[in-house]
Amino acid sequence: VLHSSSVVDLFSAYNSIIHFVDQLEWKNEEDSTQFIEVIARAIGESLLKYADWLNVQSAVPDPEDLALQPDSTDTDTPK
Repeated sequence: VLHSSSVVDLFSAYNSIIHFVDQLEWKNEEDSTQFIEVIARAIGESLLKYADWLNVQSAVPDPEDLALQPDSTDTDTPK
C-alpha cells in the first residue's frame, strides 16, 4: 500500500485559505457569509475531485505488482 502526503497538503492549503479569510475581519456579515459559502463549496468540490482521483488511481495496477506476476506466455515453466 502506497502512502502519500497529498491529503495532508490539501488540508493544509484549505487551512491556510480559511485562516486568511478569518483574518479579513469583514464588517459586513452578509458579504462575509456569502464569500465563505463560495469557499466552502470550492473546498467540497475539490475534495470530491480528489476522492474521484484516488478511486481511479486505486483501479490502475501498480507496475511493480505486475512485474511480480508470472508471465502467462512463459513456456519454460511446467504446468
